[in-house]
Amino acid sequence: MEATNDTWGGTCASSTQRVYLRVMTLSDFVREYGLDHAARLFGVKPRTIESYIRGERRPRPDNALAFCERTKGQVSFSELYGQSRQVS
Repeated sequence: MEATNDTWGGTCASSTQRVYLRVMTLSDFVREYGLDHAARLFGVKPRTIESYIRGERRPRPDNALAFCERTKGQVSFSELYGQSRQVS
């Protein structure tokens, strides 16, 4: 899959195959699939996912990449790790 920041491009794998998926925020992923599901994919407690969403914590880069791969690029690495967030 080719790295891209497009709204409809996967961003995780390093192969040349391009797969189109809707890239979403972690909040959107949790809204669509549930907090418990996201926590299981990350291998953390639901509270930890909530802290990622609020910007209180960030996953380790290797965990962010693994989550990106487990969601097949629906949640991008930059969404999880590369962007700074404002806490409201």
